Amino acid sequence: MVKWLSREAELKQKKLNEEKGQVKTYSEDLELKEREFNGLRLHIEERSQELSSKEKHLRVVEKSIEECNKEFQLKENDLKSVQKSIEECNQELQVKEYELSSVGNALVKCSEELRLKKKQLGLIQNSEEALSEECEINELQLDLTRRMVIKCMKELKVKQKQFDSQKKPIEERWQDLERKEREFA
Repeated sequence: MVKWLSREAELKQKKLNEEKGQVKTYSEDLELKEREFNGLRLHIEERSQELSSKEKHLRVVEKSIEECNKEFQLKENDLKSVQKSIEECNQELQVKEYELSSVGNALVKCSEELRLKKKQLGLIQNSEEALSEECEINELQLDLTRRMVIKCMKELKVKQKQFDSQKKPIEERWQDLERKEREFA
């Protein structure tokens, strides 16, 4: 029995030693796991800080993107305004081109009218010269006619004097004849 007990004690000691070895192994594993856990926790804390830093950076980037979006919106509005202004300028340009075309057509028409007026002026100047020559001839004729009228008036006065001088004897003779006629009647 002592043998058996001793064997049993030996077995128990062996089992105890095995269990001690296992506990030691578990203890080493636990220490290793704690170190790993601490390493992981430290890693997680670092990652958490890194994540927090990246979140802050992300917020800054988001804010920057938001500002860029606002700026983009403003620039897009400016672009729309510029495009509208360009469209208005294009319409105004078309109107001006039409007006310029109309002015060009009017200019061509006026040039043609001017050419015709110059031609008419030349004809008028030619006819004016002819009329001037005709006027000079008419003036000469008028002057000649005046002289003839003056001459005729002088002759008329002379004839009137002659008539007046002949009229008195004729009137006397007429009165004489009328008196004689009354005497015969």
